[in-house]
Amino acid sequence: MAEFYTIFPDSERQDSFPVPPAYYRPDEILHRPAEKEDFDTSSSYVADGTLPPEAVMRARKLEIKLARHHIISWKILRTAWNRAVLTKLNTVCAILVRMLTESEGRIMPEPGAICWAKRNLIVGPLGNDRLFDPGDSLDFESPIAMKGRRKAHVAAMVELGKLLQAFGENNIEPDEFSKKFMKMHRFCMKLRGEEICVFERDEWTLMAPPDLAWVKNPWVAGNWLTVNRPAPLWHRGSYSPAKAERYYSPNASDQEKRTKTAILKRRTHTRFIRQAGEDPRYAMWKFVT
Repeated sequence: MAEFYTIFPDSERQDSFPVPPAYYRPDEILHRPAEKEDFDTSSSYVADGTLPPEAVMRARKLEIKLARHHIISWKILRTAWNRAVLTKLNTVCAILVRMLTESEGRIMPEPGAICWAKRNLIVGPLGNDRLFDPGDSLDFESPIAMKGRRKAHVAAMVELGKLLQAFGENNIEPDEFSKKFMKMHRFCMKLRGEEICVFERDEWTLMAPPDLAWVKNPWVAGNWLTVNRPAPLWHRGSYSPAKAERYYSPNASDQEKRTKTAILKRRTHTRFIRQAGEDPRYAMWKFVT
């Protein structure tokens, strides 16, 4: 164990690692004729209301834009780590290093090794394409739709995140925090990060498909182009997709949906109906439907 640890400044967390690509199925893509709003008026494109042949559209390969989502946010991790350093909880720091970096934990880690630890990451659509992206908060939705040991690990990380957040916000004394941490951390070390930080397609629901706006290529006869940035909307699920859909007005735009989901999230989003104490195996969630 290192004799001392130092605090993590907010700005120092380095770059993360790449995510393997994934693609939409052909039947998941909405094809439409381009409209004037899809491109600059000074361009040579002409919105004539036509679509390319079916074979051309089905051959279009569209990548799902993916990102690494923290279960416990970097802000929560960093704040708790820094308080542990300041209160000289070296054993807690050493275990956090070992748990997150999957190493011996005997040296002071680089910030990026903690921030981008695979045991604390799930892979899914970009935050802008996801309902209820947690941002700097704890991702209470992360265990939803998971199964087996993978779900148990992520649920344990959520419980540990609640404890770390309470400690970072000075809502629990260092001695009490340390006792609880020692009981909880082992539930977060049963799977390797490689088993957690992957894109599992069946854990996500595609609520609004990506749209491709097609236009004829004005420079190459018989050639077609897409001229917009697709705007899909994915859902993980403490609210059922049907409930989320009912919340919006008919024909709501994607922007209206994103604005209203922020309100919906602040209301009753993902309630814990029974706290797990120091044993996260018994954590339970109520998914509002």
